[in-house]
Amino acid sequence: MGRHSEGAKRRHWLRWTLLGLLVVIVLLAIDLALAGSRAASAFKDGRDALTTGGSALESGNVPEAQNEFGAASSAGQDATDALGHPSVSVVGWLPWFSDDVDALRRAARAINLAAEGGTSSADAADAAGWDGSSIPGFQSGGQFNPSALAAAAPHLQDAADHLSAASDEMAPVDPSSLAAPLQGPVEQAKQEIDTRASQAEIAAKLAELVPGLFGADGPRTYLLVTLSPSDPRAAGGYPGVFGVLHADGHQISLSGLAPTSTIPGVAAVDGPKDAKRAWHWAGIDRFFWDTTYTADFPTAAGFMKRIWEAGGGKPVDGVIAGDPTLMSAILGAVGSVDTPAWPETITADNVQQIVGADVYRTEDSHQSDEWEVGVGDALWQAFLTRPLSTQSFATALSSASADGHLQVWTSDASEEAQLDSLGVSGRFALPSDGSALVRLNGFTDNRAGYFAKTSVEQSSAPVPEAGSTKRTVTVRVENTAPSNGPKSILLGIHPGDTGGKPIGTFGTDINVYLPADATKIHVKQDGSSTLPFEWNELGAHVVSLSRLIPPGTMSEMQVTYELGPEQRVT
Repeated sequence: MGRHSEGAKRRHWLRWTLLGLLVVIVLLAIDLALAGSRAASAFKDGRDALTTGGSALESGNVPEAQNEFGAASSAGQDATDALGHPSVSVVGWLPWFSDDVDALRRAARAINLAAEGGTSSADAADAAGWDGSSIPGFQSGGQFNPSALAAAAPHLQDAADHLSAASDEMAPVDPSSLAAPLQGPVEQAKQEIDTRASQAEIAAKLAELVPGLFGADGPRTYLLVTLSPSDPRAAGGYPGVFGVLHADGHQISLSGLAPTSTIPGVAAVDGPKDAKRAWHWAGIDRFFWDTTYTADFPTAAGFMKRIWEAGGGKPVDGVIAGDPTLMSAILGAVGSVDTPAWPETITADNVQQIVGADVYRTEDSHQSDEWEVGVGDALWQAFLTRPLSTQSFATALSSASADGHLQVWTSDASEEAQLDSLGVSGRFALPSDGSALVRLNGFTDNRAGYFAKTSVEQSSAPVPEAGSTKRTVTVRVENTAPSNGPKSILLGIHPGDTGGKPIGTFGTDINVYLPADATKIHVKQDGSSTLPFEWNELGAHVVSLSRLIPPGTMSEMQVTYELGPEQRVT
């Protein structure tokens, strides 16, 4: 009887224990569902508020931006509170779900940080007195007030710090690994935070850099140079037209626009030894128009400054260079321009053809120079004197600097480091993965490079027996120039202009920059093995072929090389 009673008690205790566990599990499940739903809603609200706040800030509506960033902060706090529920903590102890819970908590913290960064951005706009209609500190007529940027700078840096921290917080998060209801909102929040973090970093750097560049600490003078890829050069193109840009902290002006052929040649000036060894024969240290044979723009700009000054030009503090793609971006921001030097309105859509080809459709070099100078002067004066909206200018600057269409160099080392970080210095650097870079240097006396279409393919494969990696670079240059003329500076006038080949022939050196420790280098020209020109420059080993490519034909250069295991590509 006693044993039976004890057994009944144990069964009774077990039933109540199981029932209690079941109740706890049900309550935890309900709590987890509520927490998940609340977190998902908070992430969506936070993402939407960050996006709306950013748009309001871009349009100059600072009060609305501040309200939206405040809402984003509240949403981030809601998500944090939801993820503090007991059920979430319990699930977080389980090895199958610990990463997901950590990712969600990171996302909640990131939204809070991003909201603080947004609020700081709004504070910067308020400090600068910005209403979205123009760039802080810059007014029409080339007027410049650095105090607006100085007032905004500390807030912009605070915004950059918070948004960078938010981006770092989200970096380990893989939204695709989360529960389905959370994947979309977290992914979109991550993208929004990363975008805003990048923008804030650039804005903070510009606010620190721009006042000094434009004379806040003393007058500045720069050479403004237009590069023409229709006659390609490794540093961006042939320097065709130049002017002198003045800035004194109050006014920015441009004077003396002229062809670079008016700058006299000089006795060889100083410069980096590797560049002088590689390009002295081409005149890089004697003639302004030959400075861009090197692939490193700071090197080219240094030669420009020294040749300009040696030839009697007043000292300059740096060089600003742009090409037709930059011109198109600028016209997209300031609107079309007209000039007596050209018969049609110049727009973002037609400027690349006009300055890349049409100004060369003549046999008269003086006429061509007048067209180039007239078009360039109209464009740059419009840029300096018309009002610029922040959005249009940011779009123009971003698109132009992405592929080296805008390059800026100053003789101040600290400013140059900042330009490097902004990606507009044009500094040459080989990719860290061991791949190559390709540059063209045109040599025919025409502008047929306008019609050149260049493609580069790279591949790699392991060499197990050598413990190395074999890389292959294939460069194809196609000349789409018309084969029937007419004779012009664009296509060539005399047989000597095109190396004795038909009018429209494009002559170019194809230069492939390899890692300095590349071995077993082998070069083919149109499928057949050949010996290239070789030299060392800019920390790279360069192999080069000279090609004359008649209209309607293509030339191919293929380079294979091996890299040791320390540079093996995975």
